[in-house]
Amino acid sequence: MTLTLEELQEKLADINQLVANLQTSAAFEKYYADDIVMIEGDGTVTTGKNACRRGREFFFKEMLIEFRESKLIS
Repeated sequence: MTLTLEELQEKLADINQLVANLQTSAAFEKYYADDIVMIEGDGTVTTGKNACRRGREFFFKEMLIEFRESKLIS
C-alpha cells in the first residue's frame, strides 16, 4: 500500500497527538507491525513488537523528559 504525502502527514499528526496525550501504547498498537525492527542511535537492534514495546515503555516512563514533535523528513 502506497500512501500519499498528505496521508503520511495525517498519520504523523495522529501519532504526535497520541504521544503528546501520553497514549504511546495506543500509537504503538495502531502503527507498529508485529515484525518491526528498531535500531537505536547507538546501533542496538530490537526485533519484534513485544520487545520493542518494552523498550518504548521504559523510554517513555523512565527517560523522556519532554516530547515536542516528530517530523516527516523524507
